[in-house]
This record gives sequence, C-alpha cells and structure tokens, in this order.
Amino acid sequence: MSDERAPTHAALASGIFFTSLGVLMLEVALTRIFSFTIWYHFAYLTISVALLGFGAAGSILAAFPHLLDDPARLLRRACLGAGLGVIVAVLVVSAVPLDPLSVLKDKQQLLNIVIYYVVVTIPFLAAGFAVAGTLTIAPERVARLYFFDLLGAGLACFLVAPLIWWIGTPTTVMLSTVAFSIAAICYAGRPSGRLVAVGVAIAVIGVGIGTRVDFTPGKNKFISIHMSTGAMPIFHRWTPINRVDAVAWDETQQNTLTGYRDWGSSKLYKGPGLHFRMIGYDGDSCASMYHWSGDPKDLEWFHHHVFQAPYLLKEHPDVLVIGVGGGTDILNAIANDAKSVRGIELNPITVQLGKQDYAEYNGGIFNRPNVTMVAAEGRNYLRSHPDTYDLIEINSVDTLSALSSGAYVLSESYLYTADAVSDYLAHLRPGGIFAMAMGDFNVPGQPARHTVRLLSNARRALLQRGVTHPEQHVMVIGSREGVAMAHTLIKNEPFTAEEVAKLEAYAQKEDFTFWTRPDRRVEHDAATVLWADEGEREHFYDAADLNFRATTDESPFFFNFYKWQSLARHSRELDAARTFATGQVVLVIMLAQSIIFASLLILAPLLRLGGGIAEVPRPVGYVLYFIALGLGFIFLEISFIQRFVLYLGYPTYALSVVLFSLLSFTGVGSQVSERVAIPDRALPRLWMALAALAVAYLVGLPVLFGATLGAALGVRIVVSIALLAPLGIVLGMFFPLGIRMVLDVNRQFVPWAWGINGCATVVGTILAVIAGITWDFRGVTLLALAIYGLGIAGALWSRSARPVAAAPPRAARSA
Repeated sequence: MSDERAPTHAALASGIFFTSLGVLMLEVALTRIFSFTIWYHFAYLTISVALLGFGAAGSILAAFPHLLDDPARLLRRACLGAGLGVIVAVLVVSAVPLDPLSVLKDKQQLLNIVIYYVVVTIPFLAAGFAVAGTLTIAPERVARLYFFDLLGAGLACFLVAPLIWWIGTPTTVMLSTVAFSIAAICYAGRPSGRLVAVGVAIAVIGVGIGTRVDFTPGKNKFISIHMSTGAMPIFHRWTPINRVDAVAWDETQQNTLTGYRDWGSSKLYKGPGLHFRMIGYDGDSCASMYHWSGDPKDLEWFHHHVFQAPYLLKEHPDVLVIGVGGGTDILNAIANDAKSVRGIELNPITVQLGKQDYAEYNGGIFNRPNVTMVAAEGRNYLRSHPDTYDLIEINSVDTLSALSSGAYVLSESYLYTADAVSDYLAHLRPGGIFAMAMGDFNVPGQPARHTVRLLSNARRALLQRGVTHPEQHVMVIGSREGVAMAHTLIKNEPFTAEEVAKLEAYAQKEDFTFWTRPDRRVEHDAATVLWADEGEREHFYDAADLNFRATTDESPFFFNFYKWQSLARHSRELDAARTFATGQVVLVIMLAQSIIFASLLILAPLLRLGGGIAEVPRPVGYVLYFIALGLGFIFLEISFIQRFVLYLGYPTYALSVVLFSLLSFTGVGSQVSERVAIPDRALPRLWMALAALAVAYLVGLPVLFGATLGAALGVRIVVSIALLAPLGIVLGMFFPLGIRMVLDVNRQFVPWAWGINGCATVVGTILAVIAGITWDFRGVTLLALAIYGLGIAGALWSRSARPVAAAPPRAARSA
C-alpha cells in the first residue's frame, strides 16, 4: 500500500467521524420506522443488522486485504455506497409488506423478511468497510481514530431526537446520506478522487433528501384497519416517542355503540353513546376521543360503566389521570363531578390535539378551569412532585409500543411494576384510591393474566408498605364480556364494610362481577394471588404456564407472560395472542438469526486467514477478549438506559443522553489509553475500576436520583452526563489496549478483532434483553462485570505465551 494513495490522518479522523455520525443517525431513526411499520419487537432488527454489518466488514477486510490496495478509493466508495444503500433500503421497506406474525405459515412473508435483512444490511455493511478500513490503515493511531469514531456516534445520538421533532423520522433517515457523503469527500485522497466524490455525493444527497417516503395507509395497521370501517385519516406526526395518527368517521354513519361505550359498560344499559375519533400510536395501539357538546346528559353511559367504580367511593375527588390519551378518563371525571383533574400524558402531540386542534370537537375538556394537562412521564412526574390525590386513575395504557427512539426501552411497563404501585399509594391522601382499568380475559381456560400479575404487584407493594393483610386492601370489579374490562381498586387502608356494600349494590344493579373482594374469597385466579396461603400461592405460580409473579423496575416486562419452558408449547397462539407470546418468540428468532448470519458473514471469511491466525500463540484468549468487550459493553449500555428512563422522564431522553454520554466518554477513554505503556498491567486495574463503578452505581444511583429528581430537565441531563462520564472513560480504554496487544502478535488481527467484537455485540443486544426478562437488569450489570473479567483473563493467558517486552524508558513513555 503506497503512502501516496492513503488518506492523511486528518482525513481519516474526519471521515470516520462523519461515517459514525451517519451510522448512528440511521440506526436510531430506523428503529422508529420499524416500530411503526412492522411491530415494535422488530426494531431490534436495526440494531442487530447494524452491528452485523460492521462485524462482517471487518471480517471481509481481514480475509481479503487486497481490497485496501487503494485505500482512498475503497473508503470513498464505501461511504457513497452507504448513502445509496439508505435510499434503497427505505424505498424497499416502504414498498414491501411484511407481517411477521405470518412468517411461519406464509412463504412470501418469509421471503420478505429475508429481503428486509438484505436491504437494511447494505448501508451498514458499506459504512462498516469505511470504519474497519480506517482502523486497518492506521492501527498505530487507533486511540485517536476510535475517539473520533465514538464522538461522531455520540453526537448522532444527541441530534436524532430533535431532528425527528423538527423534520420527521423518514427525512431524518434520509439525512444520514448527507453525513455519509461528507465522509466520502473527506476520505477522497487525490484531487481527482475528491472531485468524483463531490459529484457523486451531491447526487446522493439530492436523491436522498428529495425522496419523500411515508408509510400510510398500507404500512399503518391502525389506519388500514379503521379505513376498512369507513374512517378517514385526518392527522399524522412523527415524534421520537412514537408516530401519532388520527382517524375520523362520518358521524351520520358511525356506530356509537362501540369503544368504551360498548366495552366495559353494563349490558343492561340501552342508552346512547358518543361519536368519537381514534388516535393511534406507532400504527397499532389507540385511544378514543369523544365528541361532546358540553351537555352532562350525554355522559350518562359513564354511570353504567366499570369506570365509575372508584367514584362511588369518593365524592368530588381531586383526581390524577396517568395516560390521558384522547381524554376518556377526563370525561369520566367530569361526568362524576370531580373537584379537579390533573392529566399526565407522555406524548405532547396528544396534549396538543386535545387542547388545540380538536378542542372544539371534544368540548374543550382539556381547557376546563378544573383540568390541568401536563406532558410528562407518569412515574417521573409523581416522583418529582409531592402532591397527593383522592384518586389516581390509569386506564388501558398498555399500548405495547416501544415509546422511544430505541428498540429495547419498553417504557410503558414502568407504569405497571410493584415499584410503580408503591409510588401511586405513596401519593394518596388518607382514604384515597389507586385504580387501574385493563382489558382482560373472562372465559374458562384463559386466566386473567393482566389482572393476576397486577395483583401480584399490588400485594408486593402493600407488603413493603407494612400491610399485613393485602387482600383487605384490594377490590376488582369486571364487566361480563369474554374479553372484559376489569377495574382494580387499591387502598393504603382496608376497605370498609360500607365501601364494599356500595360496590356490591352497583355490581348487582349493572350486572358486573367481583374478581376479588376484601371481605371474602371468591372463585377466581385473581383472588388466589391475594387470599391463598404461601404454599398454595407458590404452587399456583409454579404450576401455571404463564409467569404471574410480580415485576419490578429492575425487570419491568409486565407484558411478557410466557415462561421460556412453556413458550414452545404456545407458539401456535401467535395469531390470537400477539401481545403475549410474540415478543419472546421474536427475541428467540432474532437471536437465532444473529448467530447464523454472524457465522456466515464473519466467521466464514475469516477461514481464509487460517495460516496467519495459526501463527498466533493461544489465539483463543484474544478471541475471548474481544467477544467479552462486545457482550459486556452492550449489556452495560442497555441496563443503564433502563435505569435512566424514570430519572429523565422520557425514554427518548434516556436513550439519547445515555448513548451520547457513554459513546463520547468512551472516546475520551480511548485517547487516555495512549498513555498506558503496558496493556497487560493495566487490564486488571481497569477491571477493578469498572467493578467499583458498577457497585457504586447500583448502590448510589437510587439515592442520587431521589435527591435531584425535582430539578429541571436540563439539570438532570447534566447530572446524568456527569454520572456516566467515569464509566465511559473506563470502558473506552479496553478496545484500543486490546488492539495494541494484537498488533504485537499479528497485524491481520486488527479488522478481525473489530469484526468479532461487533459479532458479539449483535448477539449481546438480544441476550441482554432476554437476561433482563429472565432475571433483572441488576443481574445484567453484574453479568457484564463477570464477562469483562473472563475476557481479561483470556487475553492475559494468551499474552503469557509470548516474551514480555521490557517497559520503555520513562522519557519515552512521556513522549
């Protein structure tokens, strides 16, 4: 390789910066696309394929080193190919339908998923050639180049959320073509090459930014389903939280006996309901917004609905509603003469629709003097405000959407954990009620899974608050449908005989039924959780195919019910129970495909290097080291994103701030590693520093979060960055030190090390979530420490097979 044909160090640094900027911008934005167009579990597709593309590029460069005979041309073409690949991927994804639930029975869907994998891999594979090629060209500058690589990635994480708010998700995806094109110009060595790069880059940018792709209605399950009933789209907006859509019907044709008027209402009530519009989130979940003239008589049906249950026990209450949606619970509070209502809604666009766009349609309920609307995450708001309430109401917030710009933050589950129930109870006034309404099964042979797990969480929370008989503090009243609406009421104090009598009279009048009651045991699975003795309860948990045990903030996967050992037996239920088994099945499928594709694209090309690798003493130790770095880093990354969700309030902020902090300070750590003279001696000390930090975070973060939770968002972001900085610096030193050890052995190991590290990260992304579901994220953190330790031991074992070089003189080290 001629030095005249290689880009300068400055060109390599700037090129890898813009390449990584484009990669992370594309990766995070595509997770939003897949959350909307397919099913939110398939957002993992982007993360896995992105890392797979990087690993495959490193492996191919190691197997075919002649590709770098003209490095400037390779790097330039790789970046331009990434830009063109983005355009192709978006066009194909927007045109090819994919129903993941039909993959096992529809061969065309199986082909379509292969097409998705191929087209999405193209831009990441091309960009991977640029990054891995850069590190291969100048391995002696790996610390500096790694710094710019991570700096670009961190900046992208910081920019994506604002960009989606500003220009939408599809345009943000296309904007990554600009970053790739700039990188191509940076990499172009000779003036002629630079001129070609500029010309092609202008064309790529023009096509990319000029391509207008949307995903409705064919790609929008919510809109396509409702259009089949005569609805028409009236609104859509991309946000980093989710994609928001709204549909409306011709009110002269719409059947008003649908929605909550029909679901959860007494079958004895024959009066009218209200016309409504539907607001959809990420093309699947939805909320009703009712057309109200302001006449209280139009709200009569709320008095014949299980939603009224808590209002029978609390007159003129001060109410907190978490998850307002279209405002059903606001209307219910108005119908039941609430003194005041404070509504908390995660997505500010939903608040805007209710307060401004459709205020005339909904009767201005969000703008009433006794109604206050707040755009915030419910748990974060509660923890940062000391106010107490007579009633806290949550109604069907189980959207099952990934409310974030990243795939593995399942934020809505944090509203359902035992820790969440404890928070709600802590914000009740004496005699106050926490109420949660959820749809659930009410047929023989189908356990009421949501309610049973909610009661497990309630029992755990009450016991932690010193309650000795939790069964006396809980009532559940349900409607009569096969899939019923169940309303769970929980108090800090035992329910009184008078309160039970009021609800019993109401249930008899409206033909509702108790699923559990505080004065005696009824025959229902929900009652078993509360009324059984410890032995019977444990037998119930162990014997059930579903996992009904309590969930906590450390493992907030409320809606993952199937035990791994029973999952295979129930995989046939995918079509009927997509929100129950699908997530875990998809995780298993993604894990299998990541292993298969990594073997084909990373391990297979490396077979050509057999001679070079065979010359390395104890190569297994080095393999283990870079696998450990990939697994350990992604385990820590995912677990810390989860930890910061409640603190920062929005899952989008948690994803952006944690990734920005870790990636940026990992780059700083890479720079610091240049000062380390002998990697062998540094690695054990780094592991000890990592272990000390991890323990400090596990113990100290809850205390620090509690002390600063009431601060402004900007302050909490600064605190988060400061907290994560030491972790990022320590993590950033492991990879460049490993590269230096590899350089002492065999230069061909450099792209291979990058590839195997990326391969491990691909698999680790899925494994981290599976571990979080199976155990908890505290365990994921501790497991990451063990993995790092194992990798370091492997590297030191391999190093012991070669002569140890003497340490350079102090003066040389200083230089």
